[in-house]
Amino acid sequence: MNEITYVGNQIFISRAVLRTRKDCELIYCTGGKGTFSIDGESVTLFSGELLVVPSHTVYTAAEFFGFDNICLSVSGATLSFRSAKKIADERGGNILRCFTEAAFYFGSDIENKELILSALGELIVSYLIVYAGRSGTSEIVDEIRKTILKNFRSPVFKLDEYLKSLPFSYDYLRKLFKKETGMTPHDFLVVTRVNEAKTVLSCSGRNDYSINEISRKCGFKDQLYFSKVFKKLVGVSPSGFLKQKR
Repeated sequence: MNEITYVGNQIFISRAVLRTRKDCELIYCTGGKGTFSIDGESVTLFSGELLVVPSHTVYTAAEFFGFDNICLSVSGATLSFRSAKKIADERGGNILRCFTEAAFYFGSDIENKELILSALGELIVSYLIVYAGRSGTSEIVDEIRKTILKNFRSPVFKLDEYLKSLPFSYDYLRKLFKKETGMTPHDFLVVTRVNEAKTVLSCSGRNDYSINEISRKCGFKDQLYFSKVFKKLVGVSPSGFLKQKR
């Protein structure tokens, strides 16, 4: 049960032919946005969100704007979803970490990697069950989250200015966001940027970016601050994380 049968980046072409998979398909948006048409309804994914597509569900790829993703197929998924469901990974990026690890081990030749992939499959499905059952966020919190996910890669994005432009008290928004998501808007911004950096570092074999360039691409103005906060959240420095993946 919950066996990972495929992990990789999918290229979705707008208005392509109908798609269906024999296994449950999990599509995690790591950047940009993508819109899918499922049972006559449009579902748009933003960075930090994933789409759970049950086995044999027919859907169409509609529109995509810089849609970066990690797709994962799970055989025998113990999920009760009978229709496609969008889930937000907004509590520290736990699901993204699992997807990144799964991508690494799936493409490696490490001995007995199936044991790790099996554990990751069970963990990912468990996260999906828990996150799908959580209470929804308020409209304003959802708007703030989407704005952060849309702009986090920009080093000039000023979160404070954005929050103060909203028709609510700054302190009220900060407390409400933390109450509903478990972290402040600023913490969510930093965690999102660090998770993006982990993804880029995990794919370092396919690019020649320096640590400074990666920090800028992920929205950090200062490399020293980036390295400090990365180590605080991940446990190792960006360079140390990179060595672990090689």
